[in-house]
Amino acid sequence: MAKASALVLALLLLGCTQVAPEDIVATVGNQTLTRAMVAERAGVPFDSLSTDAKWQLAQGWVEETLLLAEAQRRGLQDDPTIERKLRELRLELLRARLLQAMRGHETPSDSVIERYYNAHRSEFVRTQDEYEIELYWAPDRVTVELFRRAGLKDIELAEMAHPDVTMEGVWHASITDLDPDQVAELATLEPGQFGDPQQADEGYRLFRLRERLPAGEPIPLENVRHEIRERLLLEASRTGMETLLTDLGRRYSVTFNLGDSLR
Repeated sequence: MAKASALVLALLLLGCTQVAPEDIVATVGNQTLTRAMVAERAGVPFDSLSTDAKWQLAQGWVEETLLLAEAQRRGLQDDPTIERKLRELRLELLRARLLQAMRGHETPSDSVIERYYNAHRSEFVRTQDEYEIELYWAPDRVTVELFRRAGLKDIELAEMAHPDVTMEGVWHASITDLDPDQVAELATLEPGQFGDPQQADEGYRLFRLRERLPAGEPIPLENVRHEIRERLLLEASRTGMETLLTDLGRRYSVTFNLGDSLR
Protein backbone atom coordinates (compact mmCIF):
# COMPACT_ATOMS: atom_id res chain seq x y z
CA MET A 1 0.00 0.00 0.00
CA ALA A 2 2.83 2.38 0.87
CA LYS A 3 4.52 1.70 -2.46
CA ALA A 4 1.27 2.37 -4.32
CA SER A 5 0.79 5.67 -2.49
CA ALA A 6 4.33 6.72 -3.32
CA LEU A 7 3.75 5.92 -6.98
CA VAL A 8 0.53 7.94 -7.05
CA LEU A 9 2.34 10.91 -5.45
CA ALA A 10 5.16 10.71 -7.99
CA LEU A 11 2.69 10.65 -10.85
CA LEU A 12 0.87 13.66 -9.45
CA LEU A 13 4.14 15.56 -9.17
CA LEU A 14 5.26 14.67 -12.64
CA GLY A 15 1.97 15.44 -14.33
CA CYS A 16 2.27 14.65 -18.02
CA THR A 17 6.04 15.08 -18.23
CA GLN A 18 8.53 12.26 -18.11
CA VAL A 19 10.73 13.46 -15.24
CA ALA A 20 12.29 11.12 -12.71
CA PRO A 21 11.21 11.92 -9.14
CA GLU A 22 14.84 12.39 -8.05
CA ASP A 23 15.24 15.14 -10.69
CA ILE A 24 12.43 17.25 -9.21
CA VAL A 25 13.68 20.17 -7.12
CA ALA A 26 10.40 21.95 -6.38
CA THR A 27 6.77 22.09 -7.47
CA VAL A 28 4.01 24.69 -7.50
CA GLY A 29 0.68 23.08 -8.33
CA ASN A 30 1.32 21.19 -11.54
CA GLN A 31 4.43 23.25 -12.37
CA THR A 32 7.76 21.48 -11.84
CA LEU A 33 11.30 22.76 -11.33
CA THR A 34 13.91 20.19 -12.34
CA ARG A 35 17.63 19.87 -11.72
CA ALA A 36 18.22 20.68 -15.39
CA MET A 37 16.19 23.88 -15.10
CA VAL A 38 18.18 24.94 -12.02
CA ALA A 39 21.44 24.26 -13.87
CA GLU A 40 20.22 26.33 -16.83
CA ARG A 41 19.34 29.24 -14.56
CA ALA A 42 22.70 29.06 -12.78
CA GLY A 43 24.77 28.48 -15.91
CA VAL A 44 26.72 25.69 -14.18
CA PRO A 45 26.05 21.99 -13.47
CA PHE A 46 23.51 21.34 -10.71
CA ASP A 47 25.89 19.25 -8.59
CA SER A 48 28.50 22.04 -8.61
CA LEU A 49 26.12 24.40 -6.79
CA SER A 50 26.18 24.79 -3.03
CA THR A 51 23.09 23.91 -1.02
CA ASP A 52 22.50 27.61 -0.35
CA ALA A 53 22.73 28.46 -4.06
CA LYS A 54 20.30 25.65 -4.93
CA TRP A 55 17.88 26.91 -2.29
CA GLN A 56 18.04 30.51 -3.54
CA LEU A 57 17.45 29.47 -7.15
CA ALA A 58 14.57 27.20 -6.18
CA GLN A 59 13.01 29.86 -3.96
CA GLY A 60 13.28 32.41 -6.75
CA TRP A 61 11.54 30.06 -9.18
CA VAL A 62 8.77 29.36 -6.65
CA GLU A 63 8.15 33.09 -6.11
CA GLU A 64 8.05 33.76 -9.86
CA THR A 65 5.69 30.85 -10.47
CA LEU A 66 3.34 31.86 -7.64
CA LEU A 67 3.15 35.46 -8.86
CA LEU A 68 2.59 34.36 -12.46
CA ALA A 69 -0.18 31.96 -11.38
CA GLU A 70 -1.93 34.68 -9.40
CA ALA A 71 -1.57 37.18 -12.24
CA GLN A 72 -3.13 34.67 -14.64
CA ARG A 73 -5.94 33.91 -12.16
CA ARG A 74 -6.78 37.62 -12.12
CA GLY A 75 -6.71 37.79 -15.91
CA LEU A 76 -3.84 40.28 -16.01
CA GLN A 77 -2.32 38.51 -19.00
CA ASP A 78 -5.18 39.94 -21.09
CA ASP A 79 -4.33 43.54 -20.16
CA PRO A 80 -3.56 45.44 -23.43
CA THR A 81 -0.84 47.40 -21.63
CA ILE A 82 0.95 44.19 -20.68
CA GLU A 83 0.67 42.89 -24.24
CA ARG A 84 2.10 46.14 -25.63
CA LYS A 85 5.00 46.09 -23.16
CA LEU A 86 5.79 42.48 -24.05
CA ARG A 87 5.86 43.35 -27.75
CA GLU A 88 8.13 46.31 -27.07
CA LEU A 89 10.46 44.20 -24.94
CA ARG A 90 10.60 41.44 -27.55
CA LEU A 91 11.33 43.97 -30.28
CA GLU A 92 14.10 45.57 -28.20
CA LEU A 93 15.70 42.19 -27.50
CA LEU A 94 15.57 41.21 -31.16
CA ARG A 95 16.96 44.59 -32.19
CA ALA A 96 19.85 44.24 -29.73
CA ARG A 97 20.58 40.72 -31.01
CA LEU A 98 20.50 41.96 -34.62
CA LEU A 99 22.90 44.81 -33.84
CA GLN A 100 25.22 42.39 -32.07
CA ALA A 101 25.18 40.08 -35.08
CA MET A 102 25.92 42.97 -37.42
CA ARG A 103 28.87 44.08 -35.33
CA GLY A 104 30.41 40.67 -35.75
CA HIS A 105 33.67 39.81 -34.10
CA GLU A 106 35.90 42.31 -35.88
CA THR A 107 37.32 45.14 -33.81
CA PRO A 108 38.99 48.31 -35.11
CA SER A 109 42.74 47.95 -35.60
CA ASP A 110 45.25 50.04 -33.65
CA SER A 111 45.97 52.13 -36.74
CA VAL A 112 42.27 52.93 -37.24
CA ILE A 113 41.94 53.90 -33.59
CA GLU A 114 45.03 56.12 -33.81
CA ARG A 115 43.70 57.89 -36.93
CA TYR A 116 40.39 58.54 -35.17
CA TYR A 117 42.23 59.93 -32.14
CA ASN A 118 44.34 62.28 -34.29
CA ALA A 119 41.26 63.49 -36.17
CA HIS A 120 39.28 64.16 -32.98
CA ARG A 121 41.95 65.43 -30.58
CA SER A 122 39.80 68.34 -29.48
CA GLU A 123 37.30 65.84 -28.03
CA PHE A 124 39.90 64.21 -25.80
CA VAL A 125 40.94 67.10 -23.58
CA ARG A 126 40.64 67.19 -19.79
CA THR A 127 37.84 69.47 -18.70
CA GLN A 128 39.03 69.67 -15.07
CA ASP A 129 42.18 69.16 -13.03
CA GLU A 130 43.00 65.52 -12.30
CA TYR A 131 45.57 63.81 -10.10
CA GLU A 132 47.35 60.46 -9.85
CA ILE A 133 47.65 59.81 -6.11
CA GLU A 134 49.36 56.94 -4.30
CA LEU A 135 47.70 55.90 -1.03
CA TYR A 136 49.64 54.33 1.87
CA TRP A 137 48.68 53.02 5.28
CA ALA A 138 50.95 52.78 8.35
CA PRO A 139 50.22 51.30 11.78
CA ASP A 140 51.44 54.30 13.82
CA ARG A 141 52.59 57.90 13.66
CA VAL A 142 56.32 57.19 14.06
CA THR A 143 56.34 54.66 11.21
CA VAL A 144 54.46 56.92 8.85
CA GLU A 145 56.80 59.84 9.53
CA LEU A 146 59.92 57.71 8.96
CA PHE A 147 58.43 56.32 5.78
CA ARG A 148 57.56 59.78 4.48
CA ARG A 149 61.08 61.12 5.07
CA ALA A 150 62.67 58.12 3.40
CA GLY A 151 60.16 58.22 0.53
CA LEU A 152 61.12 61.77 -0.39
CA LYS A 153 64.55 60.45 -1.33
CA ASP A 154 63.67 57.04 -2.79
CA ILE A 155 60.18 55.57 -2.59
CA GLU A 156 61.32 52.04 -3.47
CA LEU A 157 63.93 52.01 -0.70
CA ALA A 158 61.37 53.45 1.70
CA GLU A 159 58.98 50.57 0.92
CA MET A 160 61.77 48.05 1.51
CA ALA A 161 62.91 49.66 4.74
CA HIS A 162 59.38 49.92 6.18
CA PRO A 163 57.51 46.70 5.34
CA ASP A 164 54.77 47.57 7.84
CA VAL A 165 53.65 50.35 5.51
CA THR A 166 51.12 49.12 2.94
CA MET A 167 50.51 50.71 -0.43
CA GLU A 168 46.73 50.64 -0.82
CA GLY A 169 46.75 51.56 -4.49
CA VAL A 170 46.77 54.42 -6.98
CA TRP A 171 43.80 56.77 -7.04
CA HIS A 172 42.97 58.66 -10.23
CA ALA A 173 40.97 61.58 -8.89
CA SER A 174 39.44 64.63 -10.50
CA ILE A 175 39.03 67.87 -8.63
CA THR A 176 35.34 67.09 -8.08
CA ASP A 177 36.26 63.85 -6.28
CA LEU A 178 38.18 65.75 -3.59
CA ASP A 179 37.09 67.95 -0.74
CA PRO A 180 38.33 71.58 -0.59
CA ASP A 181 41.04 70.79 2.00
CA GLN A 182 42.49 68.05 -0.20
CA VAL A 183 42.45 70.30 -3.25
CA ALA A 184 44.21 73.04 -1.31
CA GLU A 185 46.87 70.65 -0.03
CA LEU A 186 47.50 69.13 -3.46
CA ALA A 187 48.01 72.63 -4.86
CA THR A 188 51.07 73.00 -2.59
CA LEU A 189 52.68 69.70 -3.60
CA GLU A 190 55.02 68.78 -6.42
CA PRO A 191 54.95 65.28 -7.94
CA GLY A 192 56.71 62.89 -5.56
CA GLN A 193 55.82 64.84 -2.41
CA PHE A 194 53.59 63.60 0.42
CA GLY A 195 50.61 65.21 2.05
CA ASP A 196 50.12 65.33 5.81
CA PRO A 197 49.36 61.96 7.49
CA GLN A 198 45.76 61.48 8.58
CA GLN A 199 44.60 59.11 11.30
CA ALA A 200 42.36 56.37 9.87
CA ASP A 201 41.55 52.65 10.18
CA GLU A 202 43.50 52.04 13.40
CA GLY A 203 46.57 53.62 11.88
CA TYR A 204 47.56 56.47 9.60
CA ARG A 205 46.86 57.09 5.94
CA LEU A 206 49.33 58.97 3.77
CA PHE A 207 49.02 60.11 0.19
CA ARG A 208 51.74 60.94 -2.31
CA LEU A 209 51.16 63.00 -5.43
CA ARG A 210 52.37 60.98 -8.38
CA GLU A 211 51.27 63.28 -11.20
CA ARG A 212 49.24 66.45 -11.68
CA LEU A 213 47.07 66.49 -14.83
CA PRO A 214 45.84 70.05 -15.48
CA ALA A 215 42.59 70.86 -17.24
CA GLY A 216 43.00 71.69 -20.92
CA GLU A 217 45.72 69.13 -21.55
CA PRO A 218 45.11 66.34 -24.09
CA ILE A 219 44.27 62.91 -22.71
CA PRO A 220 46.79 60.29 -23.89
CA LEU A 221 45.60 57.83 -26.51
CA GLU A 222 46.06 54.84 -24.20
CA ASN A 223 43.62 56.36 -21.71
CA VAL A 224 40.84 56.65 -24.30
CA ARG A 225 41.61 53.67 -26.55
CA HIS A 226 38.66 51.65 -25.22
CA GLU A 227 36.27 54.59 -25.62
CA ILE A 228 37.38 55.13 -29.23
CA ARG A 229 36.97 51.42 -29.99
CA GLU A 230 33.39 51.54 -28.68
CA ARG A 231 32.66 54.69 -30.68
CA LEU A 232 33.88 53.07 -33.90
CA LEU A 233 31.90 49.91 -33.26
CA LEU A 234 28.76 51.95 -32.59
CA GLU A 235 29.27 54.00 -35.76
CA ALA A 236 29.74 50.82 -37.78
CA SER A 237 26.54 49.40 -36.27
CA ARG A 238 24.57 52.54 -37.10
CA THR A 239 25.87 52.59 -40.66
CA GLY A 240 25.10 48.92 -41.06
CA MET A 241 21.62 49.39 -39.61
CA GLU A 242 20.85 52.27 -41.99
CA THR A 243 21.96 50.15 -44.95
CA LEU A 244 19.95 47.18 -43.71
CA LEU A 245 16.80 49.28 -43.21
CA THR A 246 17.13 50.68 -46.74
CA ASP A 247 17.47 47.18 -48.20
CA LEU A 248 14.59 45.86 -46.08
CA GLY A 249 12.40 48.77 -47.17
CA ARG A 250 12.88 47.71 -50.78
CA ARG A 251 12.40 44.01 -50.01
CA TYR A 252 9.14 44.45 -48.09
CA SER A 253 7.72 47.36 -50.12
CA VAL A 254 7.21 50.01 -47.43
CA THR A 255 4.54 52.66 -48.02
CA PHE A 256 3.08 55.46 -45.86
CA ASN A 257 -0.46 56.82 -45.75
CA LEU A 258 -0.50 59.63 -43.18
CA GLY A 259 -3.35 61.70 -44.62
CA ASP A 260 -3.25 65.23 -46.06
CA SER A 261 -3.62 66.85 -42.63
CA LEU A 262 -0.22 65.51 -41.56
CA ARG A 263 1.70 66.74 -44.56
